[in-house]
Amino acid sequence: DGPLNDGDSAVLTCYVPKGDKPLKIKWYHNNRHVTHHSKGISTSVFGSQASLLNILSVEPHHKGNYTCIATNAAGKSSYTARLDVNGSCEEITIYL
Repeated sequence: DGPLNDGDSAVLTCYVPKGDKPLKIKWYHNNRHVTHHSKGISTSVFGSQASLLNILSVEPHHKGNYTCIATNAAGKSSYTARLDVNGSCEEITIYL
């Protein structure tokens, strides 16, 4: 719903309304797998069809694309959402 400010919290929901069980739901940030607790991000499974990705305090490195991928024996489905952070600046390193 628009960009967040540095320090805001964010919750992304992945809900799979139909599909044969068992389902596996995985999260990716900029095409890199998000583990259960990585860089201020936690994930939680709710039942057999939902997963939440929670960022308690958004920081500039959280900016980017978040993809939820649900898989079962029949195949996979995915959805990607973009998270933008207001006032985020990339660190600049100058080598002399």
